[in-house]
Amino acid sequence: MLTLSIYGIMDIIAEELKRGAALKMTNANAVRIPMQDLMQKCVDLCRKGGCDAANAALLSAVAMYLAGSNAQVGIPAGNRKLGAMARLAAGNSRCGVSNIPTAKLSSKISGFAAVQAVYQAMRDRTLTIVTGDDLTPVLAGSALYGHGALGEDLIYPDLSANGARIGTEGMIEAYKGAGMVPHPFSCALFGAAAILEIVHPDAEVSEEIGPYGKYNSCLHAGRAAAKAAGLPDKLHIRGSGEEVDTGALIGDLGLILKDVGAPSVIGMMAVSELISIFAEGLGGGSFGQVGSALGHCGGAAVLLLKLLQYYDWDEEKALSVLVEHRMQNSFNPEMAVCGINLTARKAEQLYRGPLTAMLIRATEPYRFAAIHRRCEYAYDQLNAGKTLEEVVAALEDARMRESEKNASRLNTQLFGEPISVRILDCYPGARRKKSKMALKYLAFDAGFKVEVTLGEKKVLFDGLQEKVIPAFVRGELNRSEYERALTVACPVCEEQMLSGNHLENIIIPAAMAAALGKCTPAEAAAAACETAIVSGSIPGCKGPAQKVADLACRILNTKYASF
Repeated sequence: MLTLSIYGIMDIIAEELKRGAALKMTNANAVRIPMQDLMQKCVDLCRKGGCDAANAALLSAVAMYLAGSNAQVGIPAGNRKLGAMARLAAGNSRCGVSNIPTAKLSSKISGFAAVQAVYQAMRDRTLTIVTGDDLTPVLAGSALYGHGALGEDLIYPDLSANGARIGTEGMIEAYKGAGMVPHPFSCALFGAAAILEIVHPDAEVSEEIGPYGKYNSCLHAGRAAAKAAGLPDKLHIRGSGEEVDTGALIGDLGLILKDVGAPSVIGMMAVSELISIFAEGLGGGSFGQVGSALGHCGGAAVLLLKLLQYYDWDEEKALSVLVEHRMQNSFNPEMAVCGINLTARKAEQLYRGPLTAMLIRATEPYRFAAIHRRCEYAYDQLNAGKTLEEVVAALEDARMRESEKNASRLNTQLFGEPISVRILDCYPGARRKKSKMALKYLAFDAGFKVEVTLGEKKVLFDGLQEKVIPAFVRGELNRSEYERALTVACPVCEEQMLSGNHLENIIIPAAMAAALGKCTPAEAAAAACETAIVSGSIPGCKGPAQKVADLACRILNTKYASF
């Protein structure tokens, strides 16, 4: 669970910052600098949490960078670059960018696409205006080259900008060719990382490009990669609006990536959660409108630290901004906030720190409210003669209607016209009729009948996943007529498929029915899970439901003496 390691890392960094520690690397003439001790703590925490060495190094380095550390100090030493420092602390080996995978977007590619494109440009002599054919052996590796007009004004700027652009474009084409929509952040990140393996990453550039000592080849590559990927010049932290230079972010993260070792696909997915703190939606599911799987949601701890820094460690202000963001920008605000509570509670099993404690404190009222209103509803309805199945079905319907309501509100704001979405039918086993799993669990083969209203126009999608989407991408449906309606319909349907994060609609009614003697704990769990198509969208709900129902009965039947 890399998510729990993210929470732990951020807790450690927060503790150090509150003690007055500085996160800046220096070029001090010392074997070891204070930053390395903090890095070692973060890496060790990740290893304790189950991360392999490369993922531990990657998460620690990126987290420390986002918390305020610099990625480099301008000297070629392994413990003076953040990625290399993390790799050495983790004890793993270096890896070429070509072997590093992207995060998964259904499928994934690797940095090979960027590296291949850059090396092809070298062979074609199109990477830089000056080639080795123009040089003499006496210039190879010389100070006249590296710290003079030849390198700094001519070759390094060309290598950085052209290489980053070409590498990014190579990633974009590879995504498309693999049947995926290009992911701009990943394309830019790997485009920058690929050329930073080649160009001197500490090199200065011409004064015409940027000021000496402040603008180097790393920044030049990052800006070129960001532009090629279509990213905006500036990014903004969610909630605070704090501004970040996109090129600097891409260049620095590219430098970290090429130095850190060989992270895995889930390591790169965890990085997406770290950078989910940006309002422009660079990656991750932590702050999306759709409630992403909790095992992939590490962004809350990262954003809380950034907000604490921005608001001068005013805990109440930072927490209120974070919670309000989730309440206003989610299809199911209650579940979004309860999800932070659940994740923070789980993270405390790995490391107890200030951020997890703050997140639990801020979200606990929502958790208790979610539990209480379901208990109250189940109690009243069961005593009024409703069956457990009827109670669960009503809660499930309310959950779906809540996501429709908020999806309609958010899409109306986004597109500037009245928009509503309604799920008319939702069922598992849309096209797989011989698989017991697909016929039982919504997440594996979901069927939806959805109505979208765009202003005065109504669009009906019957068989969204198994019929409409394939027809749309094959060109059998008019793109201009259906694209916006699909943009509205798909996310709210995905919300239902991912709703197995939260079992409140299963566990609480089951426990109440068992406690009221309507059925045994085993019968209650089975009935609730069978009925809850949305909350039970993935396997694993029956065991927890039965355990809680059994506990409820034992609590109710415990004998005690009055005072």
